[in-house]
Formats: sequence, structure tokens, C-alpha cells
Amino acid sequence: MISSKPTGDVRSADLDLAGRIRSGDGTAFDELYQQHATRLYNLAFRMAGTASDAEDLLQDIFLLAYRKLSSFRGESSLGTWLYRLAMNHCLD
Repeated sequence: MISSKPTGDVRSADLDLAGRIRSGDGTAFDELYQQHATRLYNLAFRMAGTASDAEDLLQDIFLLAYRKLSSFRGESSLGTWLYRLAMNHCLD
């Protein structure tokens, strides 16, 4: 059975990265972007249908993620949290 909860190492790394971003570490946000942009772009492209719309959505998603990062509690992985945030934004 696959658990939806992150392992201790992943949870710790995600919480550390989120904390670094919250404290204003720009390189941490770049790290977050590098780790997740491709996956989120692919989701946005599937939902929007065009590359230009997907690029706009991706920019919106990361801006939204930056604004809402304080709501990340580490109950899921940061990637799962971002994917759900992106999915909800695309559906809106």
C-alpha cells in the first residue's frame, strides 16, 4: 500500500524549504521552481491546451504558491500541495 504522507526525510526537507522561502530566501524559491515547474507546466498545458496559456498559468500558480505558502503544513509533500493548488487554479 502506498502512503500519501511524506516520509520523514521528505517532510523535513519540504518544511525546511518552505521555511527558507517564508524567511525571504530567494534561492529557496528558485529551488522550488526548478523542482516542480515542469510537472506543473505539463498540468497547465493539459488543462489549457496551448503553450502560451500554460505559461501564463504557470506564472500565476507560482505567484499563488508564494502567497499561500503559509498555509503549507507539511501534511502532504510540497509537490502534492503545489499540484493541488495548481489543479484548483486551472479549474477556476
